[in-house]
Amino acid sequence: MLVELSIINFALIERLELSFGPGFNVLTGETGAGKSIIVGAVGLILGGRAASDLIRDGYDEAEVTAVFSAPEPGGLDVTIEELGLPMEENIFIRRVISRTGRNRVYINGAPAALNQLARLSQMLISV
Repeated sequence: MLVELSIINFALIERLELSFGPGFNVLTGETGAGKSIIVGAVGLILGGRAASDLIRDGYDEAEVTAVFSAPEPGGLDVTIEELGLPMEENIFIRRVISRTGRNRVYINGAPAALNQLARLSQMLISV
């Protein structure tokens, strides 16, 4: 389950931190409030396209970080181990996109490849 989402310099958002509770969570707001941007940030965490035009004007990097609650033994933790990534109490995913094109992925603090993120993310959430 997605527990926390942090967005920095992504599209129109300078800084946003969201916490999600157990059960059903809803994002509501007026047109132009940023709901689609938040969904786009979640897509980035799940391995979506990272383009420099997603970086807020006036900044060189954007960052999206998500925390997912700890998996039940036997499923996701096995995949994390197979991918050679460190296991933590929760799963931390961080993507940094840069105007220079040097985009980075971190899973539980360790540098990771986009294909590792894609494999892991399909087990975490569906948008």
